[in-house]
Amino acid sequence: SHGVRHGVLTHSKPSASGHLVFHGATVAEGVHVADALREALDDRHAREWVDRLAEVVVKPWPGKAASAPWGSRVCEDLTYQLFALPWPLASREVVTRRTVLLTPGNGTARVQFDDAPGIHGFPTSPGRVRAVAHSTFVFSAHPARRATTIQVTGLVDPQGALPTALVNLLNRDWAANTINGLLGRVRDLERRGRLRAGPMAHGPCRGHDLTGWGSRAGPEPPSPTQTWAEAGRAWRDWALGVPPPPP
Repeated sequence: SHGVRHGVLTHSKPSASGHLVFHGATVAEGVHVADALREALDDRHAREWVDRLAEVVVKPWPGKAASAPWGSRVCEDLTYQLFALPWPLASREVVTRRTVLLTPGNGTARVQFDDAPGIHGFPTSPGRVRAVAHSTFVFSAHPARRATTIQVTGLVDPQGALPTALVNLLNRDWAANTINGLLGRVRDLERRGRLRAGPMAHGPCRGHDLTGWGSRAGPEPPSPTQTWAEAGRAWRDWALGVPPPPP
């Protein structure tokens, strides 16, 4: 299915198990890729924007390190997430290998969560069900203006006795809620003047700096003689990527 849900372009398709793979994409105007990725990887505050997330625990990845393609950098870890579901459903816990691929050449960061079977860093907790989940987040910097394309893809098999149709229904807004939750977090921090500049201070890519990716440029502020209509057109043209007229 295809459509626009809560301002996010979404579509879904069935997997081999019958569970739907959900995808969502949007262009976040006014949001720099460094700010979006920094908040996406800051596990300390993930519960503030990830739906139903109750707990996050992160450990170093214990297996063989991933290799990075030429011109890219990789950082990774082992992530435990607990999702509190409404009664009478049991809470679900997910253990994934989180791999982040940074490619400065095209201003793209790819965050991938893959199920980590056979990794014993987090034993299953009593009364909880170990779910299987895969998801991908792609952040792409706009080269000429302060904007970021954000794409998310996710598939979850919650295990247990939940009917597949119910799982698909419960997850139908996952892509839109995830993107809007992250952007809401970033924009709230910006309104309060609390966006952190410079290298990332938390998460698997601690120390990496994306502030030079893409552009932070916006239109020139209105001059004292510029009308409100002219100023509005300038902001519209900037958001759409329309080049300014020659002087």
